[in-house]
Amino acid sequence: MEREFKKLSSLARKRLTEEELGKYLDALNEYYFQKRKHTFEEDLPIKDMKLRKELYSFLRQLLVAQRTLKGQKLEVLSDERKGIDSPKIYAMTHIGKYDIEMAMEALKDHTYVLLGDAKYMYQTIDDLFLRLIGVIYVDVYNAEDRYIAKETAIKVLQQGGNVLWCPEGIWNITENQIVLPCSYGIIEAAIRSKAHIVPVAIEQRGKDFYMKIGSEVTVEEYQNVPNDKLIAIRELRENLATLRWQIWENFGSVSRREIPDNYHDEFVTARIKEWPHFTQEEIESRIFRPPGIVTEKEVFGPIEKLEYDHNNAFLLKKLPKVKRL
Repeated sequence: MEREFKKLSSLARKRLTEEELGKYLDALNEYYFQKRKHTFEEDLPIKDMKLRKELYSFLRQLLVAQRTLKGQKLEVLSDERKGIDSPKIYAMTHIGKYDIEMAMEALKDHTYVLLGDAKYMYQTIDDLFLRLIGVIYVDVYNAEDRYIAKETAIKVLQQGGNVLWCPEGIWNITENQIVLPCSYGIIEAAIRSKAHIVPVAIEQRGKDFYMKIGSEVTVEEYQNVPNDKLIAIRELRENLATLRWQIWENFGSVSRREIPDNYHDEFVTARIKEWPHFTQEEIESRIFRPPGIVTEKEVFGPIEKLEYDHNNAFLLKKLPKVKRL
């Protein structure tokens, strides 16, 4: 397979036009997907798990050093883990680029990282680090790869490893949702592997990060229960929301008049600046939508495009932001 695709050096990539680089990254992404697919079809045990666990303490110190050099602060406000000896899925809220590395440092427990948007990681220093510690890459736009990633995570858990998983699937940059809707794959993985789920909430304020780690939760009781995944994912989302709300309580209350009108815009801009491969539109399009749920834009979008006259002007009452006739 190595002969089928010629990888470019960092210097050669810098010489490419934006269009050429895009095509190269797409081809690189497909190449690594085919490698993952081939490995999956071989159905062999996960390799080097013991070695990665032994490397973790050293790699964690590198994370601490990197964070210190960047002037970032990390504070774990509470850790409710009971030390249960079983495979764990660390289910973490997702707010930006640095969540993963902060969690890998704060948890003090070796985990494989389930990570999307892999094509921007390949052939980078971060990619090398993640491969050493253990990573399950997934192309989020490829249904087959999503399935392979879930099955690989289950295999890691069945072999006694841990997995760091962001069930929201994308950054939460919304104005008023504490935790985004979560997909059900994490629940299936926990049930099939008999792993515990540990909810983890993280909050970022500039260069300061705050984390709360919940206690281990078992989902075995939901097995063979009608709507088991739906009930279990709802309870997990509620646990994550509670932890995140508790983080906010540490900052005290703020009057609405103290919040600038452009606060949310600046927040989104700051997050995207940290990882410019994303756009706000792409982030919003990747939010998981449970069946039967529609967004405000889907409801009111067609109304906003109407040409208004005196026969339909009453619709403007539903749209306070639209200029009245």
